[in-house]
Amino acid sequence: MRLFRGESMDGVSRENEVTVSTLTKWREDFIAAGIAGLKKRVFEEARIAQLEKKIGQQAMELELLKKKRIGSRGEA
Repeated sequence: MRLFRGESMDGVSRENEVTVSTLTKWREDFIAAGIAGLKKRVFEEARIAQLEKKIGQQAMELELLKKKRIGSRGEA
């Protein structure tokens, strides 16, 4: 996080006793994980919307079937 806040790569590297290449790899992994997390979230939100739509359709179908059933009882 210090690198993202603008601290120098060399300073953070020396202070934490890790190589610049290790820090670079960690930073790249962190960014990749963040992007993947956002993509997953967008997918999940789209899936939820799709399922909510399906539930609405099924609720309408149930209501129509109930009305049809009640109507056929009255005719008998």
